[in-house]
Amino acid sequence: MHNCILNDALDIDVRIFCEDLVAAVEAWLPQAKSLPHFARNLSEFATRYPNGLRPYIVGVPVVA
Repeated sequence: MHNCILNDALDIDVRIFCEDLVAAVEAWLPQAKSLPHFARNLSEFATRYPNGLRPYIVGVPVVA
């Protein structure tokens, strides 16, 4: 069961949810790349910290 309400709670299958999200981004990205604000904001969107993000997480890779 995926994307349905059970006892007032949204029930999702994480695998299906992630697959849907990736498919949506793959459809959207080719169009978005040509927008000026996309390029400007992309550089500030997320950064990979290979050794963590002190003082919160240390010793493991983090994307923030």
